[in-house]
Order: sequence, then C-alpha cells, then structure tokens
Amino acid sequence: KVSGVPPVASGVIEARIGNLTSASALRVTMVGLISKTNRKRVTYGRGIVTASEMALLAAGDAGLIELALGDRELKIEWPDPLPIDEQELAHSARIQRELGVPVDRIAERMGVVPTDLDEVEQEHEKLGVK
Repeated sequence: KVSGVPPVASGVIEARIGNLTSASALRVTMVGLISKTNRKRVTYGRGIVTASEMALLAAGDAGLIELALGDRELKIEWPDPLPIDEQELAHSARIQRELGVPVDRIAERMGVVPTDLDEVEQEHEKLGVK
C-alpha cells in the first residue's frame, strides 16, 4: 500500500488478471502506478535533459562537435507505459486518413520518425502505391 503499486502490478493478484482484456480496463486498474510513473518521468526527465544539454554544451565548447543553437534543445518523448493495441492504432489511423488528416500528422501520433516516413513513401512510389 505504501509504495502505491497496485496488487495486480506487483503480482499479488494473478488469477483475476485474465479479465483485463481491454486497454481501458488495464489503464483504470493501473491508474495509480501510471500516475506515479508520470511524476517520475517529469522529475527525472528534467534532470536528464539538463545534464544532456550541459554535456552537449561542453562538447561544443571543447570543439568536439559542431552545434547550431537549435541543436542544444532536447526533449524526451516517453512511450506509453501500457501496451498498445496495434489493430486499434491502425484502425484509428485509417479513420483519421479518411477524414483528411495529413499523413505526417498521423505518423507523428503513431510515433513514426519523419525519416522512416520518407522511406515508406519512397518505397510506395517505387511500388506505385498511393
């Protein structure tokens, strides 16, 4: 109880976990642990960003690497702590595309890196796929 970790996450309750088939049910069950994880991400994330920016600045000042002013800003993008249902994600992307949402925005929401998107588009052009 003191740790804030729900019994399901700590393995105390194993027999009843089979009923949590949807992401929503799992998210509700784990809300305390997800909240704790997000608080730690904010706290540790600031420290990681600050330390990394200091290291980049020092490396730039020492002449080890060349940095433009924009290259010194860092942002940590933490993944969702719960598993993602790929079919649900694909269905959502398909609906967004049908509604006219730009492909690059859909890709960003799905966590696709722009360079990966360029490679996919080039491959589609080679194959003649729209």
